[in-house]
This record gives sequence, structure tokens and C-alpha cells, in this order.
Amino acid sequence: MPEMTIKDVERIESILSDAGFDYQLELEEGSIIIIGPSDIITSEVSVEFACQLSN
Repeated sequence: MPEMTIKDVERIESILSDAGFDYQLELEEGSIIIIGPSDIITSEVSVEFACQLSN
């Protein structure tokens, strides 16, 4: 498989964004790494978890 470039990452990010997905991509040693979405639900779960730990 050929190594991916920054242009490939930008193109894929654009496609995902246009489709409504909130994924972050990283280029690591020629491979694209997909990082999960960071949305309000994740934030809400984190806050609730922190609240439960403090009680």
C-alpha cells in the first residue's frame, strides 16, 4: 500500500466533514489514523463520570 500524504488526510477529513462526521485524522508513518468523534455526548458522559467519582 502506498504511503498517504497530508493532502490525502485533508481530502478524507473534508469528505468526513461534508458527511457530518466529526473525526480527527492523524498521519503516522505514512498511515492515516482515525480518532473518534468528540461531541457533546462524550463531554456529558465525562462530566457525569467526574461527578460520580467526587460523590
